[in-house]
Amino acid sequence: MGFCSDGDIFAESYNERIITLVYDVEFPSSSVRNVSVTYNTKGTMDKRNTVKPQYSFDYILNPAKNWSSFNNLNIKIITPQAAPYIIDSSVEFTKEEGNIYTTVFEKLPEEELSFTLYPNEKITLLDRVNGRINRSFGYFAPIIIGIIGIVMVIVIVAITRKIKRMKN
Repeated sequence: MGFCSDGDIFAESYNERIITLVYDVEFPSSSVRNVSVTYNTKGTMDKRNTVKPQYSFDYILNPAKNWSSFNNLNIKIITPQAAPYIIDSSVEFTKEEGNIYTTVFEKLPEEELSFTLYPNEKITLLDRVNGRINRSFGYFAPIIIGIIGIVMVIVIVAITRKIKRMKN
């Protein structure tokens, strides 16, 4: 084992890094212990297909496969107000009160955990169309939509005037 002071860690704080903590936990022979692991993670934001972002998260569960026995995996996700709904997941979750989702496994699932959060309960056709417009035109989308609207109004007014002249 090596030694690392807090100064060593903070000296590297400007670098993109992965910090790994390795430590031994002594368990008496034939003893049973409950192990609880909690951590925050960063996700990815994707606005390629929608105007509002989708936030995706991946959790690696497979290190627990190396334990001599593993059972009773309880997962609890508390979603943020900005994206309170799980719209896609590698496992089935139960929606609890508020922004809480839970699931329970008797043993470790075969696949890693991944899920996607979104501001609405599902992605609608309108979300997809607006996302495509936004992706194609970027910040100019409102201007282009406004120009199309003005052109449509001008065409409708011109047709209406022509019809009125033909009646007279």
